[in-house]
Amino acid sequence: MVKERGAYKGRKPSINREKVLQRHCKGVANAQIAKLLGIGRATVYRILDEQSNSEAEVSS
Repeated sequence: MVKERGAYKGRKPSINREKVLQRHCKGVANAQIAKLLGIGRATVYRILDEQSNSEAEVSS
């Protein structure tokens, strides 16, 4: 019922995806990005993978 009304929206993102993507484009290593932003390496890889998947969908 609550979801149907749109009252439940889930947790707000705790990391800035743009910061990860910007640093990656500048050539910063994934492990270094994780350390700089205080997140896990797996999170960095997940963000980059999601980004590449969304780009592949757009180009097809």
